[in-house]
Amino acid sequence: MKKLVLLTLSLFFASVFALWAQSTQPTAVLQYFDDPSQLTITDANGNAVTDVYYGMDLAPGTMVKTANSTAEIQLDPNGSILKLAANTDFTIQTLQGANNQNVNAFSLLAGRLRTIAAHTQQGGDNYSIQTPSAVCGVRGTDFTLDVVKGQTDAVGVLTGVVNFVNTSTGQAINVAAGMFANTFAPSFQPVKMSTEQISQLFNQMNFQKLNPSSVPGHAAEAQTESPPAVQPESQQQPAEQPAEAKKPGPLDPLMKFLSENLGMQIGTITIDGKTYSKAVIQPHFTLGKLKMALYLPVIYQQDLFDPSTWYHPNGNDEWNFGTGPGYANTWQRVGDAASDLMLKIRYVEWGQQRDPFFFKIGNLNDMTVGHGLLMYNYANDEDFPAIRRVGLNLGIDFKSFGFESVVNDLADPQIFGGRLYVRPFGKGFLRPALGVSAVTDINPSVNMPTASRTQYGDPIFIALGPDLDVPVIDNDSFRIVAFADIGGMMPYFRDPVAGTSIQQGLYTQALLDTSSGSLKLRNYGFATGLFGNIFALNWRLAYRNFDGIFQPSMFNNTYNRNRSQYVVDMASYVADPTNPIYQKSVMGIYGQAGMTIGKYIAFDAGYFWPWSSATGYLAGDNDYLHMKLDLKRGLIPGFGIAASVAYDRTNFVPTLLRGSSNGLTLFDANTTVKAELDYPIAPTLDIALIYTTALARDASGNLVYDTTTNLPEVAGSVSIETRVHF
Repeated sequence: MKKLVLLTLSLFFASVFALWAQSTQPTAVLQYFDDPSQLTITDANGNAVTDVYYGMDLAPGTMVKTANSTAEIQLDPNGSILKLAANTDFTIQTLQGANNQNVNAFSLLAGRLRTIAAHTQQGGDNYSIQTPSAVCGVRGTDFTLDVVKGQTDAVGVLTGVVNFVNTSTGQAINVAAGMFANTFAPSFQPVKMSTEQISQLFNQMNFQKLNPSSVPGHAAEAQTESPPAVQPESQQQPAEQPAEAKKPGPLDPLMKFLSENLGMQIGTITIDGKTYSKAVIQPHFTLGKLKMALYLPVIYQQDLFDPSTWYHPNGNDEWNFGTGPGYANTWQRVGDAASDLMLKIRYVEWGQQRDPFFFKIGNLNDMTVGHGLLMYNYANDEDFPAIRRVGLNLGIDFKSFGFESVVNDLADPQIFGGRLYVRPFGKGFLRPALGVSAVTDINPSVNMPTASRTQYGDPIFIALGPDLDVPVIDNDSFRIVAFADIGGMMPYFRDPVAGTSIQQGLYTQALLDTSSGSLKLRNYGFATGLFGNIFALNWRLAYRNFDGIFQPSMFNNTYNRNRSQYVVDMASYVADPTNPIYQKSVMGIYGQAGMTIGKYIAFDAGYFWPWSSATGYLAGDNDYLHMKLDLKRGLIPGFGIAASVAYDRTNFVPTLLRGSSNGLTLFDANTTVKAELDYPIAPTLDIALIYTTALARDASGNLVYDTTTNLPEVAGSVSIETRVHF
């Protein structure tokens, strides 16, 4: 266990260091906007960006369109700043120093742009801005560009000089401070700006958040409330020396970082029938593809400043970091400190499955191995924050071979496995991959009473099988992947099963039956189909067939709540595999689709419709429903309400048809639910109402079981949060 923890931490910090080194590359950062619902951001591949936030990176190729909102962008580490007016169409073409580019190049198709370009001794200050009929060459300049299709293509300069080229005629002019030029003017020559022009072009484009005086090489007088009109040289008076610009304080970078990356929640939460108050700080960071969030909670009943009244997940004092009493040796203290540190990680993510490198660590709900026959969208966060786990999903593709791995909880690993695959045909057509996957649950009866664990043999589940992967079309915008998987499951019993002939040991007969003198496969399943995406639409369609007690994607969002029932079923199956109830095969179709619609709606839904091969009718006890819907701010004009709901359930149709007679309800242990309603009451303050289902526990922290269904009872958890953001 300690070696696993140390190895994981080593991989994590090595990855963070590599990503930190990459983050030092030049980037453009969206530092301010009035209303995210009035921005349309499209990445270099033409995909709409739905998650718009202060501090997000804008890569080369990103297009920003403003409607009824302004936006402010800063080049990092260059220091130049740009402001986009409302109704502006702007694109970042290249950034100097990134991808071997030697110029900061932008395009402005419509609207108005103000740029204060840095000028440093270290370079990184070569700029080019293209409009429909002109190109601007810039260095160390404060200027505006104004584009109205077919009417205006003009530049106004407050400080510095702009080289302005009319691309229709090829004529080039230098536009100096206080001057103005328009490619649509009768004479393409610089002219002096009036006071009204300066006010219109610059005062109305003052920066709301970014500070012009912090731009390297920019004079302090460039951002004045009323810039004077430029007079002819013969009438100019000696200029007064500007006051020294205020230098950034030593804490300014820290305060800026906190305002962009720190969130806070204050409210109540119900856990195991008890109501707690909570104060949670949730820092979140984004560095390119790296996303990270921490969870720093104090959940208490009587006194915020009395740790003895705080909620201890699984009885663990998560804030003592190995310093309290009761540790037998130093290793136990170190282990507890590592465990407490891991509990502070909400998630760390880089990339996604099928990328050359991806990893996820933390409280997750989409852990998948291979194509998902054994594990698909497994969740270790179904009881968050009452129970917090730090899972790991890691994959590396070396082109000719690769692997994936998964662990449900690094502090207490019980479910783990992975996939190893090779591409034996090199760079040939379609490049098929041959793989083998395995997933093991070493303690599926962990939450059962001690007597029940012994009664059913305290088993270990072992699921494994080969697979084939054929990418027909494989790129970010359009992907079709054909696959075929086969897998089965067998148990290892630690104890004899009472009332049966089952003894301690591995029961391969559960998967490979040799009782008739020949090898026969049973308790297995196979799936074949297609999955992929069409731009923002992700989809999956698969045929499944299985028998015995094997279930495709058994390790899914509801697995943790059904583990005890699988223990009972496995003991019954191994004891009497020829029972007629295990002799029918079940087949069916699974379909899933999800996408983001515009900037306000995101959904994901899937359903497995099974039927018996013997009767052709619905085999209801094996169906599965998945639904997720997010309604983002701005969907209803004038209201900032956001809402989301996620619902995953096995035995959905049987519950509708005959649930009451079988003790099933739509919110029992076959279900995970999370619903949230978020309403902003101030620009930096939201109120959120959250409902989740959690497993019921007694005063000692043990699960409470329904003796009729052998499933743990479920208790709803309702919390009200006050969310503070800066």
